[in-house]
Amino acid sequence: MGDVSLTGGHTLDAYIIEKRDEYGSDGAEADNRLKFISGFSGSSGWAVVTTRAAALWTDGRYDTQADQQMDCQWTLILVAEGNLDSATWLLHVLPSGAKVGADPRLVSLASWQKYQSMLAIKMIQMVEVQADLVEHVWTSGRPPRPNNPVYVHPLSFAGENWQSKVSRLRTEMAGAHLDALVVTSLSATAWLFNLRGSDIEYSPLFYSYAIVLQEEIRLYLVNYQTMPTAKNISEHLDSACTKDRTLCVQIKEHTEALKDLRAISSNDNIFMVGISPSASYAVFLAAGEKRVVDFSPVILMKSIKNPTEQRRYMECQVRDSAALVEFAALLEEQVTAGAYWTEISAARKLAQIRSTYDFNRGISFRTISAVGENAAIIHYGPDNVTDTRIRTDRVYLLDSGGQYLDGTTDVTRTFHYGTPTDLEREAYTRVLIASIELATTVWPEGLHGNDLDARTRNILWENGWDYRHGTGHGIGYFLTVHEGPLYISVRQVPGDSPLHPGMFVSDEPGYYEHGKFGIRLENVLRIQEAHTPYHFGNSRYLGFSETTLVPYEPKFIKYEMLSVRHRRWLNAYHSRCLRETGEYLKNVRNNQHAYNWLLARVSPIPDTPYWTKLARLTSGSDVIVVSWTCLAAITALATQLLV
Repeated sequence: MGDVSLTGGHTLDAYIIEKRDEYGSDGAEADNRLKFISGFSGSSGWAVVTTRAAALWTDGRYDTQADQQMDCQWTLILVAEGNLDSATWLLHVLPSGAKVGADPRLVSLASWQKYQSMLAIKMIQMVEVQADLVEHVWTSGRPPRPNNPVYVHPLSFAGENWQSKVSRLRTEMAGAHLDALVVTSLSATAWLFNLRGSDIEYSPLFYSYAIVLQEEIRLYLVNYQTMPTAKNISEHLDSACTKDRTLCVQIKEHTEALKDLRAISSNDNIFMVGISPSASYAVFLAAGEKRVVDFSPVILMKSIKNPTEQRRYMECQVRDSAALVEFAALLEEQVTAGAYWTEISAARKLAQIRSTYDFNRGISFRTISAVGENAAIIHYGPDNVTDTRIRTDRVYLLDSGGQYLDGTTDVTRTFHYGTPTDLEREAYTRVLIASIELATTVWPEGLHGNDLDARTRNILWENGWDYRHGTGHGIGYFLTVHEGPLYISVRQVPGDSPLHPGMFVSDEPGYYEHGKFGIRLENVLRIQEAHTPYHFGNSRYLGFSETTLVPYEPKFIKYEMLSVRHRRWLNAYHSRCLRETGEYLKNVRNNQHAYNWLLARVSPIPDTPYWTKLARLTSGSDVIVVSWTCLAAITALATQLLV
């Protein structure tokens, strides 16, 4: 396959392409080799190209998208659907003794070892290709690789200086008997040193490696010597150097990282070098025989937010919720008046509104702005071909988020500017109940997110419905919108952590009717201690509190499906929306129009289902009929008079 001079003299029978850069991130457009080779632009997937076939694997979130974006030369295979995984597929299509190549910088250690182990069944060899073969065919139209300035994330937002973080990390390393730890995750490096950048679209990250030892620290940056902010970064990292030489940071070019790692691993005084299973196979090789493969303690450390981060994140969420309400009020008014809005123009307007809020630094991911059947595509992203007008007769799903100096947000609401169908209303209501079920869960400390997932999906399962995505993921603090090591999913993710107080996680069940509509509702929850009356076995119990404060859409809710507990939760939630988001809109933004839009959606509903109330109004042959519409109107009027 191809030029043998690029493959170390080997003739390859297959080549593996993962959607990752050498740091394990999704990377910039210049690193999106999977999109270039296949056309598929989703955030999760990998491909194998042989001399006779090409196949791409992704999960159920992207089945429709991948099918639309790839041509007939490609075979689409969904993971977790009983289909062959890529290693097994290779066993079926390749002869014994074949050679499968990959660039060890661009394939994770975990993936490489899985291929190596399984392919050995047929004596198929994994070949380390010291060149990126895609790069050699991507000769035109490739965007330049970003190399943007790195800047300091102020202590007033970070809540803990980097010296304290490194000291805590060294304590964790000592407990694991590690002499050195290689930090390959870009978000981990950014968090550890209180630095941010903009090399990765939608995330304030920068290309980097770090190696932390007990006596020294090395940080590897791209083109550091010519970086405009080099002096500021140097001052930030050298601030404690005169007092404690172990807190001196050597800043070096990122091309030196693997060479230095090989030298460290050859040092007779170094016995154990920690690397993450998500690191590249090239890092694994450089770490030599002293490597210890385990999940980095930095990942768990940064997921548990400190008191300053928690407080400021709650403030951030009020602002972001206000921004979404401001946009929703504007969009509804204009769409119902007949103005021309599309998925793309709506997403752009929401980003523009967010940009006017304090501490905003852009959006946290590509906005999912989806009308009608597009909303049934879980990770749909509009483009010039698919861009659809927002109308009054179709569901409109909006999944969006912002990056702020004091937090990263992720919120989904589903709207309708006309009259939703009964099926759409039932789907919305079941998804709302699923969301409430998770938000009200209390559990003994030590459980994983996987233990909570079934409680969320049950209301959908009992109707024979489900959704092909996780129920929740961790949220970064001015970092990535998807953050490990916590996940709420039907399957347990390797390396996931028990749930801890101070973590933030999304709550996002959904339901999707292929070719018709999609419903998803998403809040971000904070994990905190639950104040239970008893503590069986001296256990501590945990629960959630909501941080997203955007009201739900009354026209979508079939109130007769809500239990007393659901009703009380909804009333309490809407009360907070009015008190916090509403007050911000009215007193800080001075936006009465948006405030009125919110006010119209937060009217309290009776604790007891309306049919029970009607039964109580029945006496003998005299029946007083009070419609639900009438009760809701009276309640709304009373609420406005009280406000």
